[in-house]
Amino acid sequence: MNHLTLLNITLLFCGFIIKFLYAIQKQKRLNQPFQIAFFFKDSWVSIALTLIAGFASLLMADDLVKMLHIQADNDAPFYTIHALLSGIVPLFFIEKILKLIGATPNE
Repeated sequence: MNHLTLLNITLLFCGFIIKFLYAIQKQKRLNQPFQIAFFFKDSWVSIALTLIAGFASLLMADDLVKMLHIQADNDAPFYTIHALLSGIVPLFFIEKILKLIGATPNE
């Protein structure tokens, strides 16, 4: 948990912003006008899942390194890259799991 630094939290939020902008781009491709209030009302569960999964992934960074047998020193860029990806990737995994079990994600 010694990797829960201001830099890593900032990168985590940058990942959240990237994910948010991706959702806006998705709406734009569908030629639907984007309304922020409707987006939050319609996608609040996805937003909450992304926030929770992102922070959980960040908190488990050391455990993930051990589980995946990654050789990362304390000053390795792995943890900063992991922080950014923790904001982007978790919801994609959740969407894939929902598709596997036959549920449809609300995005």
